[in-house]
Amino acid sequence: LRLTGLPLAAPSANPFGYVSPTTAAHVRDGLGGRIKYILDGGACRVGVESTIIDLRNPAKPRILRPGAISQREISQVLNCIVTSVKSRASAEGEEMGAVAPGTLAQHYSPKTPLVLVQDWADAAPRRAPGNPAFIRFRKPEGGGRKKNFFWLSQNGGVREAARSLYAVLRKVDQGRFTRIYIEAAPAALGALANAINDRLSRAAAKR
Repeated sequence: LRLTGLPLAAPSANPFGYVSPTTAAHVRDGLGGRIKYILDGGACRVGVESTIIDLRNPAKPRILRPGAISQREISQVLNCIVTSVKSRASAEGEEMGAVAPGTLAQHYSPKTPLVLVQDWADAAPRRAPGNPAFIRFRKPEGGGRKKNFFWLSQNGGVREAARSLYAVLRKVDQGRFTRIYIEAAPAALGALANAINDRLSRAAAKR
């Protein structure tokens, strides 16, 4: 991209609707022989997709998909109020999906059914039947010794969680579990936590 000196827009290098790739290996796993070349620039530094903003009406900008750049930061740059379109299965949600990629009510979904857990203590997903997998936001005490327990960050860091989100989902999706229970990111952690939860809510949408 630096060598071209030009802007470039391109789709994600993965089958539509599946968990996004964040490494060259993910691209190879998803597309295989359907593409001739893979330029490996290393793992994605942020981990979740970019913020998408709708400027079709410059007086009323809207965030269609949250990312690392926050609603507040965009409002400061544009010097106006910026609203946010919530992820939901509705006519407006489908219309947004046609406007911008990755904004459909269901997206980023692993093949294994996924359940987003807002409060781990209240939900008590450990009583789930079958052969479930559990993904905590932060590495649980003692949980690292269990084969069906995974985590997004060692110490609760939101940047680490965002970088590892899709890699962990892909790993768990290949584990032949019957269902995936994943803990939501704490909202107090800001824009990246909001972006993580946005992706998870879409991944967990009814199919």
